[in-house]
Parts: sequence; C-alpha cells; structure tokens
Amino acid sequence: MATGRFEGLILDFAGVLTSNMVEVITDFERREQLPAGAFLRAWASPPGQELYRRLEVGEMDQRGWNAGFGALLGVDSGNLMGRVLYALDPAYEVLQVARDARDAGMRTAVLSNSLGNRPS
Repeated sequence: MATGRFEGLILDFAGVLTSNMVEVITDFERREQLPAGAFLRAWASPPGQELYRRLEVGEMDQRGWNAGFGALLGVDSGNLMGRVLYALDPAYEVLQVARDARDAGMRTAVLSNSLGNRPS
C-alpha cells in the first residue's frame, strides 16, 4: 500500500538530465546541412531501428553504429555519435532537483539507453 512518500527518484539521462534531445538533433541537422527531420526519419526507419537495437544490446559498438547510421543519413561516419551529441548540455535545474532529493534522503538513480560499450 502506498504511503504517499516516495523513497526513490529515477531519472533518464539525455533529455532529462541534459538539454532537450529534439533541440540537440535539430542543431546537428543544421550543422550537417541535413533537411529538418532527417535524423528522426532515419532513426525510425527499420534499418535505423535495427542499428539502434544492436547498439543497445551490445551487438555493435559505436564505430559500427556510426558507420551504419552515417550511411543512412548520407554523412561522414567519423565520430558521428559525438557530432550528434555535440550540443548536449547539463540541465542544471534538474540536476539540482536530483541533488535536493538525495540530500533529503531519497535514493536517486539514472536509468538510460546505452550509447555503446565505448565511445569512438
């Protein structure tokens, strides 16, 4: 039975503890001179979903994802993940909420998607 008091706070990383992912992706598209929405269309396509699935479960490293997703977008694959996430900044207000919750005795955690086993 719920007591009305929360004992834990679970936060997502990208888009919660960081800047908005739509803005980050829009910035990437602008820098790469891609049409608006190109990244999310590629991400949602069956090949894009398969690349992401393989990255998530560790069947592929970032270098493999970079190569495959770069081909889908028609851009250079070199450091693609790094280029996509270039404008990702901390969400200081949300980080402060997490600190305040932890300081009040609440357990805090980050549960997020995988970006691969190691950057490349």
